[in-house]
This record gives sequence, C-alpha cells and structure tokens, in this order.
Amino acid sequence: REDVNANNLANAGTIGFKKTRIEFTDFLAMRSKTDLKAGPVHKTGSPLDLAIVGKGFFAVETPEGTLYTRAGNFSIDSEGTLVNSDGYPVLSSGGNVILPNQYVSIQPDGKIIDGKRVLGELQIVYFEKPEELVPVGGTYFKNDPDTNPSMTAEDFEILQGSIEESNVNIVSEIVQLIDTLRTFEAQQHSLKFFDQMNANVIEKTV
Repeated sequence: REDVNANNLANAGTIGFKKTRIEFTDFLAMRSKTDLKAGPVHKTGSPLDLAIVGKGFFAVETPEGTLYTRAGNFSIDSEGTLVNSDGYPVLSSGGNVILPNQYVSIQPDGKIIDGKRVLGELQIVYFEKPEELVPVGGTYFKNDPDTNPSMTAEDFEILQGSIEESNVNIVSEIVQLIDTLRTFEAQQHSLKFFDQMNANVIEKTV
C-alpha cells in the first residue's frame, strides 16, 4: 500500500493518470484496482490538446500493440502524423491521423475537420468491462479482446484545447500514506511484543 500511495503521489502531475488502490480481499490477500474516475479538465488553449468528457479512451499504436489512454496531450511529428507525448500514433477509425497543420478543428464527436474537409474521426473506444483493463505503465492500459470486448464509445464529448489531469488527490494520498506507515509501525511493535512474550515463556519453561 505504501508503494502504491507513493506511485500515485509521484504521478499527481501526470496528464491522464489514473490512481491505483490496494484492496484486501481476505487475510493477507490483496489486489490492486485502478480508479478510472475522470480527473479535472484543464483548459490549455493548444489546438492539439484534447480531453474526453464522459466514457472512452484514445487508442494509440505502440510497439506492444494498441494501447488505450485518457492522456490527450498530442502533437504532430515530422511526417504530419498526430502522435502522443511518447511519439506513438493516435488512431482514427481509418488508421493513423495525418494532419496538414495543427490548426484543425476537432469536433465534440471526434471528427477532424480542416476547413470544409473531414480528415478523419478519432477512434474513441470503450469496453464492456472497463474494470478489467490492465495498467501497463504511465497512463496506458491494455485489454484482452477475448474476455473484454471493445466498442465504439458513444457517451462522450471531445474538448479541444483542454486536457484531463490526474485524478490523484494529493492531500488524500498523503493522509493514506501516513496512516499506512503508522499502521505498519504499530504492527512491528505488536510483533516485537509477542516475540518477547514467547521468549519469556520459553525461558521459564526451560
């Protein structure tokens, strides 16, 4: 839990980051769970900064295959391809997004318009069981299509010139981190106490 809180705090300023929680399902049995709640939307004014309001993820093509993210701080590479902050192509319904310049209009439904020309439509994806998405570092998620079918998102709106910030609440994470450390210390003291009791019993019986 301490490691998870520390990682959440380290990514409090990471665009599109989703915090992780540790849940104890049984005695000494735990699992991590990603909180997919949306973070606050911050207006930047940059035409290639995009935020998804509602359900859905951007799809990006990486060396590990297609991954999904809520981080929408995009740019154009030397070949005119719309890429994310790691240089991975952002996918549209027809493949990579090729732009003539950054001054295009991104409609709320994801359509990309240059003047009167429709250049494409962003691939905004949702999943039958979003809780089964697997975080794979940073702001990326992977999905197993055999167990969790994907679909075209419907309940969303794209805000151009804005980004979704991390959903980490710094104050809450610090409080939980302190609580975890104090609980750990209390358990240490308890173990030392019982260890000393056992030693005393053994000494008396011998």
